[in-house]
Amino acid sequence: MMARIVMPVMILLLGGCVSLLPKPGADPDIFRLSAAPQSTTSAQSPLVVLPVVFAPKALRNNRVAISDGGNGIAYAAGARWAAPMPELFHTLQSDMLNAHGLRSAAVPGGVRGDYTLVLEVRRFEAVYDNGPGRAPLALVRIKARLVDRISHSLLQTTTIEASVRASEDRLSPIILAIDAAAQKATADVAQWTADAVSR
Repeated sequence: MMARIVMPVMILLLGGCVSLLPKPGADPDIFRLSAAPQSTTSAQSPLVVLPVVFAPKALRNNRVAISDGGNGIAYAAGARWAAPMPELFHTLQSDMLNAHGLRSAAVPGGVRGDYTLVLEVRRFEAVYDNGPGRAPLALVRIKARLVDRISHSLLQTTTIEASVRASEDRLSPIILAIDAAAQKATADVAQWTADAVSR
């Protein structure tokens, strides 16, 4: 049974008039990403400057994005992230760098820094890859570039993707799956960065 309405960027329809909507439930309206593991870094740890996270226009807001795996994106009605997605992602990635033994700085102004980590979040959504009414796949995809701030040279680039299947087609499990995918993706980015700066 479909009781939630989405605000479409592009209308997502499968099989004529069947829309992609999470099943209704007693869910909260505002969601946050879980915090990264706590960690203490030393003053000798590499300092990574993390600028504003880039994202497509459709993801630069606080709405919960869903799709059918194609080019269209829609939003779950009544569900919001606690802040615009790039801000939440920036905080999580910064904390995840610390958890992997790196110091991080949010802005370059007044910070010398050793490296700059440039991130572009290309996917951050629940994908109904098995069709409407079935548990969707939470998908997070990040393009990362690591720059040496002293030589201004590009050291490495990578694209990291993480996916987690929601336990059911309902908003709270979908949010939990997106959160888990974000945790895995940011942890993988942090480990990739730590490996790169240790070489």
